[in-house]
Amino acid sequence: MTTQPLRKQASKLVLAIALATGTAMIAGHIVPDPAHAQRSKKKKKDKKEKGNAGEYSKEFLATYSELKTQIDANPTGAGALVPQLNALVTSAQSADERYTAGTLLYNAGIGTKDNALRLQGMEQMISSGKAPPEQLPAYNFTAYQLAEVQEQYPKARGYLQAAIDGGYTNAQNKRSDLLTAMAQNYVRAGEHKQGLTILKQAIAEKKAAGEAIDTKLYQYGFSVAFNNELTTELSEFAQMQVRDYPTQGNWRNAINVVRRYQDLDEGQELDLLRLTRKVGAMTEKAEFMAYVDAARGKLTPYPKEVKEVIEAGYATSNLDRSDPYYTEVYDAVTRRVATDLEELASYTSEARGASAKQSTVLGAANTSLSYEKYTDAIDLYDKALAMAVPDKDEVLVRKGIAQIGSADYAGAQATFAQVGGARQSVAELWSLYASMQTGSNAMAPAAPATMGG
Repeated sequence: MTTQPLRKQASKLVLAIALATGTAMIAGHIVPDPAHAQRSKKKKKDKKEKGNAGEYSKEFLATYSELKTQIDANPTGAGALVPQLNALVTSAQSADERYTAGTLLYNAGIGTKDNALRLQGMEQMISSGKAPPEQLPAYNFTAYQLAEVQEQYPKARGYLQAAIDGGYTNAQNKRSDLLTAMAQNYVRAGEHKQGLTILKQAIAEKKAAGEAIDTKLYQYGFSVAFNNELTTELSEFAQMQVRDYPTQGNWRNAINVVRRYQDLDEGQELDLLRLTRKVGAMTEKAEFMAYVDAARGKLTPYPKEVKEVIEAGYATSNLDRSDPYYTEVYDAVTRRVATDLEELASYTSEARGASAKQSTVLGAANTSLSYEKYTDAIDLYDKALAMAVPDKDEVLVRKGIAQIGSADYAGAQATFAQVGGARQSVAELWSLYASMQTGSNAMAPAAPATMGG
């Protein structure tokens, strides 16, 4: 299973989103120069000026002008002015003054590469209510980024949500990208389940918009779920990735999630290994060995499958030709295949009879499936279901596999949808395979797996 490497990848994976404003200096409102303020004929008793330029006191303008001059002259030395800058913020009375003081703080933070100072300035501008309405979503996005890099996750989340609500996008970031950033925020804050819920929403929005889904999104979701033992989400992201990227490795992840986290009985193990073989994802010796053991069966052996799996194991060097166990098994199943082929027609005929016992019907159905007699298998599984078999879910799974073998993919999906209980996870993976056979990402059976199940 490839989950261990993904555990390491999770800490390295960064889905970066470009800064909204970069390092550009932010200008304040149009502020009248002090000389103009002194010449104003509309002086007020409270020493405030009002008009298109905003509302400022002469004292604020004087301090602002002095500090701005010093910052412009020596941006990297603005750190020494932090006490005076904070005093300016404290003295600000009007919304215009608060906004303009914020611009000075923000620009000082740029000059000193101080993200905390930049965030303080941006928050001051946003809270003043004087930020240009058309720029407010971008301001919120920048505040989110500045809070995020300082690991102030709840605060960052609030600003990101405000940016999303304000309709913020740019050339690099669509709404779905912002949702992805929100998902990562929750994950970094330790709220993994909520983060993965939002990540699924982001992926759904990308799909709805016709956007291609970067496989890293699935890998990220899978890694977070794996590292935090969120088994439901782990299965969801594994299957989502398989649907868009049906590679051998992705199929192995999806299948091995079920094998790792569920206590499978022999029948479930066999049906899951049948899918592994079907999609060409059998690559390890242990899988060939497990398939041979499961297909030999305690009640109903499947010699044709055992024979083919041993041959495939020999061809890929996953099984040792000199191992006497496999030599013995291979010889035995080869003889049994010849006998079965002679008797299969009469066996199925007996099972179709009105007096056939349930065990005969089910045995003939399973044997027909193994020998790729899909029409016979489907009919006999239907008869077995009408006889109230003890393990209805297993019968449904195998009927669905037979329907896939007969290329009835829609019918197979309908059958798999009826499966519940412990076999539901196996049925879901087979249903996923069936759904993919009629779409643009349909995949052909991998040689030499010619069996429908």
